Amino acid sequence: MEAVARRLERERSRIEQEYQQAIREIEKQQRQKLAAHGLRIDDLKALDSSQKWEKSSRT
Repeated sequence: MEAVARRLERERSRIEQEYQQAIREIEKQQRQKLAAHGLRIDDLKALDSSQKWEKSSRT
């Protein structure tokens, strides 16, 4: 049982690392796309959701 538990923990750790890497890549792509439009992540946080949809529908 202990060997199985260690193996499962290693697998969980590997999956968590892959997940975090995927999230970082998505965030990087978001920043790049926003930068192409002269925006930053903070610019989006400053808007409420209705403003986000309004502005995105115009582009």
